[in-house]
Amino acid sequence: PLDEENEVTRNDIKKLEALFGKAATFDDEEVDEKRLQPEHPDAFWNDLGETDGIDQITFETPIDQGQRWIANNDHAYNIESSSFIHTDLRHVDAAHEFVFSSIAADRRTVVSNTRKQTYLLMPNFVSSSATSFEKFLNEVKKIMVTIPGISD
Repeated sequence: PLDEENEVTRNDIKKLEALFGKAATFDDEEVDEKRLQPEHPDAFWNDLGETDGIDQITFETPIDQGQRWIANNDHAYNIESSSFIHTDLRHVDAAHEFVFSSIAADRRTVVSNTRKQTYLLMPNFVSSSATSFEKFLNEVKKIMVTIPGISD
C-alpha cells in the first residue's frame, strides 16, 4: 500500500501516456483480456518495442560501448593497467577542466616507472557547443605543449 505522498494518480498516468504515446487502462474501465494475457514471456518487451519513439531497447550504455571499442581497437589498452573515466559534460570549458583535472589526478596517483593508460569517455561530447572534437583535441594538445612535463 502506498501512502498519500507516494500515491500514483491518474494525472501521473496521463503524463506517462504522453511520454510513451500509449493509453493505460484502469480497474474501473473496460480491459482487453487478451492484452493482459501474453502469449509468450517476451510479450512485455515486444509491446514496449512497439511504443512510438523507441527504436531499440538495450541495457548497454554508451560508456559500455566506448570501453568495448577501446578494448577491441586500441593496441595500448591493457586490462590490468588501463582505466576509464567518464563524464556527461556539455560545455567546452568544463570539458577542458575534466581533461586536465584527470591528468593531474593521474600524476598524483601513478607510481613512477609505471605505465598507466587512462581513457576519458565523453559520450555527449560538448553537445551544447559549436566546438568539434578535432578542434577541442588540437586546443588540448596546444595547452599540453606549453606546460613543461605534462606531455610525458
